[in-house]
Amino acid sequence: MRQSVALMSRGPAANVTRSLEPVGADLFRESARGVNPPPQKINDSSHSAGAHMTSASFTDGWLPPGTKLAIERIDAADIEARAASVGIRAYAENLVPKRRLEYLAGRLATRAALQLVGADDPTIGSHDGAPVWPPGFCGSISHSAGLAVAVAARSRDWRSLGIDIEARIPVHRARILQKAMGAVEFEAAQASTDPWVWTRAWAAKEAAYKCLSALSVETAFEALVPRWTSTDHAQLQAWVDGAAIQIELECRIEDEVIWMMASAAVGD
Repeated sequence: MRQSVALMSRGPAANVTRSLEPVGADLFRESARGVNPPPQKINDSSHSAGAHMTSASFTDGWLPPGTKLAIERIDAADIEARAASVGIRAYAENLVPKRRLEYLAGRLATRAALQLVGADDPTIGSHDGAPVWPPGFCGSISHSAGLAVAVAARSRDWRSLGIDIEARIPVHRARILQKAMGAVEFEAAQASTDPWVWTRAWAAKEAAYKCLSALSVETAFEALVPRWTSTDHAQLQAWVDGAAIQIELECRIEDEVIWMMASAAVGD
């Protein structure tokens, strides 16, 4: 049973997946398709179960303590073979090739991330295409810019997680985000000279949505308005049945891709 939620930002808007695919996501992705090429390089420092791992300098201070990240290139020639070798299959036979590869790569990355946090059985379930995490673990998946990424942690360490990666949204396409933003938030973004303002706003909403939906919370994108304390960090507070849930948001930009991490601590 999903719960409705009231969200409260701690201040005015500043520079402003899939557990459930948010309304408006497909509209944006269709309009932006082909605009941004995939990044030319990834700073890899190690490998696990076929997944590329980001360098320590990139994840330091961005990943919450106790969480692990795994990355797969969607265009890797052996994606389907490696997925088949561990029993990973697309959730539907009629998926278009791009979506099929995204799904398989995301599940491979998830398997690697779960292994890194000590899961004895890194098998992840699926319900209508959405991930079902093994008991005792939480995590999130994202696909963009030619990459599939997954983050995982033990449930004793984090109540829920949400991750989103996005190639930079060109300014001339930013207006399509208006339906996903509150009026004040949209006006603040329009007034900003930061070239990443639109991408940061969108990625934060995606990551926060995933983090909340993992807690069976439903909300509209325009209600997800973080309070940015810097271009790298924000907070968002949600109220569920009278209890506050605080979502921490951490942001990094690497190779023209924005990486957004949302986390809810145990006890929130």
